[in-house]
Amino acid sequence: MKKFILLLLTSIMALSASAVITETPEGTLKKYKMSGYWPMSSNSYMRDLSTEVVFADDGKTVYFHNLFPEAQILDGWHTGTVDGNKITISKDEICYEFTWGTMVIKYRVSEVEVSEGEFVNPTDLVLTIDGDHIYFDDDPESPSRFIAFYQIDSQGTIGYVDYMLCLDLQPVEASETAVTIPDTAVKSDYIYYTYDYYYLRYAVKGSVAVDGDDYYFDNLTLVPGVVKGTRSGNKITVKNGQPIGNGSGFYLYAGGIRMDGGKDDYDNPTGEACDVTFTIDDDGRIVMDDADNIIFRVYKKDGTTYKFAYDDVIEPYAGDAPATPSDPYFVTLDDTYLDYYNQYYFYFYVDNVDVKGKYMNPGKMGYYMYLDEDVYEFTKDMFHVEDDMTFIPYGYNDLGDYYGNHDINWEDNFGYIWLCEDMFSTVGVQSVYIVDGEKHVSNVISTDLDGNTYTNFEKPDGVDHLNVQQPVTNPTWYDLNGRRVNGAKTRGVYIVDGKVMLKQGL
Repeated sequence: MKKFILLLLTSIMALSASAVITETPEGTLKKYKMSGYWPMSSNSYMRDLSTEVVFADDGKTVYFHNLFPEAQILDGWHTGTVDGNKITISKDEICYEFTWGTMVIKYRVSEVEVSEGEFVNPTDLVLTIDGDHIYFDDDPESPSRFIAFYQIDSQGTIGYVDYMLCLDLQPVEASETAVTIPDTAVKSDYIYYTYDYYYLRYAVKGSVAVDGDDYYFDNLTLVPGVVKGTRSGNKITVKNGQPIGNGSGFYLYAGGIRMDGGKDDYDNPTGEACDVTFTIDDDGRIVMDDADNIIFRVYKKDGTTYKFAYDDVIEPYAGDAPATPSDPYFVTLDDTYLDYYNQYYFYFYVDNVDVKGKYMNPGKMGYYMYLDEDVYEFTKDMFHVEDDMTFIPYGYNDLGDYYGNHDINWEDNFGYIWLCEDMFSTVGVQSVYIVDGEKHVSNVISTDLDGNTYTNFEKPDGVDHLNVQQPVTNPTWYDLNGRRVNGAKTRGVYIVDGKVMLKQGL
């Protein structure tokens, strides 16, 4: 790998920047399914993904959308030149770039060879086209060439390398076209309530569109998409196997599964695929039938479950109302990283539901962090914020500079903050909801390094022990090769308890 990096670095320093395409290019757009193998530990695993291809009117240019979708934080186009039945993507092309603090990070893709277990000789990526079939011409059983994807910073330094083999693009069949809402349908706003696969409360705003007896649910699935149901009396049946298109890079389908009590290799419930029936009650609520035995899931074509939810309830949206937010939970402080980065890792969960379990608009939510009993101020000299701030909006991310030790991060309903302060006994968090200029707050939930959890900084009255609100466990870390690691030893991308996390610092 060191030889590969040195060779790449040598060639990169002489390259000139090329234009990065983020908008859909002009031409004929076609949907494709993409298959590829990504080596993981000692084995290879296959991804069945979705992408788009645009054929330019000049007949000489073709564009691929996110040709390396395993890196799901990216979203760019790759430009290929057509010559006969070959498509060439230049190794000099910068296919994606973004700004991370003060650094401009650029990505390229190229073809590489393997020699004595190391990647060498980066060259242009050449694909073969046979009608509508596009593929990487190599033997997947005994590969000699790979497709490498790598990151370049503004100094020309490689910071991230990944690779795949056996790239294969097949046109999407007409029957796999994702469901769309017809123009004749009447749409109303609804709130979807469910529990996700961690059995955490989940609430999101969506819509229900009605066209005769056809009901179209937008955002019902944990991966955004549209599914169709048919009404008969007060029942709505959503057929299993509905394609929802390109969700998070995967070509996915939606439907139900009647659980049999088993688990697959990914710890997802197993069972028999089935349709899902909902009942419309007198208040306009749409409630999933037999929710104790059936889950609504999103899955790949081979039946592998990707995401699923329990006990779906759909309610008409009445607008944002004043409400007391539910308390944060799994509030945890970890000092594992003091030896490596002089950092504490503080994380917590904040759901966008109130104390009664009702939806709260995430755009009107936020939180305060406390060191002991004082609200913490995130200042410009320590964090890369535009102004000093105590109120942190829900979902706010401050990734800091490339070597930053003070970061604010957010993934779904999961927040985590990197701190270097050491003058405190507890760290706490408080959820805030602001409606019509009025501020509503949860209890302050604090924790210490012993794993004890306090409510509003106090022990319960008449009790000698600390108030432990939730069992607290340390997060499980994996690198992008699937190897379990003891925390983030280097900056980069990690999977922490099933969530993607960007780690910075030295």
